Amino acid sequence: LLGSTGVKIVLFGAGGGTGRYVLDQALAANHQVSAVVRKPSLLDMYQGRAQVVAGDVLKPASWRATLTGADAVISTIGIGAQKTPTTVYSDGTRHILAAMHAAGVRRLEVVTAALAEPHENWARYGAFRAHVLFPILNRRFSATYDDMRRMEQVLRNSDADWTSYRPPYLTDRAGHGRPRIAINTPLKGARSLARSDLAAVMLDGLSDQRHIGAVIEVAD
Repeated sequence: LLGSTGVKIVLFGAGGGTGRYVLDQALAANHQVSAVVRKPSLLDMYQGRAQVVAGDVLKPASWRATLTGADAVISTIGIGAQKTPTTVYSDGTRHILAAMHAAGVRRLEVVTAALAEPHENWARYGAFRAHVLFPILNRRFSATYDDMRRMEQVLRNSDADWTSYRPPYLTDRAGHGRPRIAINTPLKGARSLARSDLAAVMLDGLSDQRHIGAVIEVAD
């Protein structure tokens, strides 16, 4: 996919931390990017370089037409870690998948977290994470992780070529360009990751067959 020229990417969440790195790196690689954001003014500096679309992931009529002719969709939408119930991840992804199906687009990448793993599988992450860390974080930020789990289930039930990337704590420090990845298995010692490295992994992953239909854990 990324080996061809003029790949068209529709990006949700471009106004956020990770989305901005994806946008910058995609443009630097000469890809065509349509960035869907609720506040287009956040991307004023990209006018003329990217197509900026005013839209809300929960209101598909505002951006559905943008997917026409796209090669891939990347969603970095997020609400942060919180307790207030939300359906932004799961419903947003349902809307994206429906629009992709209508437009004939197959490739979708999203960002979640290790805590999106169903509770019954936590033991795979070792005793400390399964019995101490994960339960604490899950209680504190239950709404976010509950909806991320629903989103991953929505992806598994779809016929799209999807990938769910699960970084640990994200930082804005300079990336080193050599992040570790684990496909469909826990990643040991996953503590933090530079957003720029996550963006690079996601863009490279668009054309990596190993990432399709997989959960990818990424960390420094």
